[in-house]
Amino acid sequence: MTVESQNALLKSIEDLGEGKRLVLMCPSGSMLLDTVHSRVQKIQLSFSQHNDSSLIDVATFTNSSLAERLTLIKVIEERRQLQSFLYDVYRLYDEQDVTLSSIAKKSLERGLTYSIRSSSSIKQILDAVCITLPMIRKGKHPL
Repeated sequence: MTVESQNALLKSIEDLGEGKRLVLMCPSGSMLLDTVHSRVQKIQLSFSQHNDSSLIDVATFTNSSLAERLTLIKVIEERRQLQSFLYDVYRLYDEQDVTLSSIAKKSLERGLTYSIRSSSSIKQILDAVCITLPMIRKGKHPL
């Protein structure tokens, strides 16, 4: 969700009528603006992983060079696999407490948004993610 759409969502959250609820699901709390966080009640849910997420080990991906990443992603051929992979990547960066640059964060957000559009190229989405995400070396922040 873009910054602009989150700002628009704030008005909807604030204007909910009596007894009405809005459910917002997000793979990682770090994807939301602080202003959204301050106006919502958070509930942590756990879902079983799809078998597709085992196509690429996300930790290996984040520790790999660009050339290695581009080789690793060749196994992703379906949109469902792409979405699962992008959520797993986002989750790992969040768990490692890595602050992503605005470019890297936007790349992941756009990847997730475009992954549901049948006209979007899976390869182009993956290439952009490979190029923009920083490496996590041995579970530490990128250099």
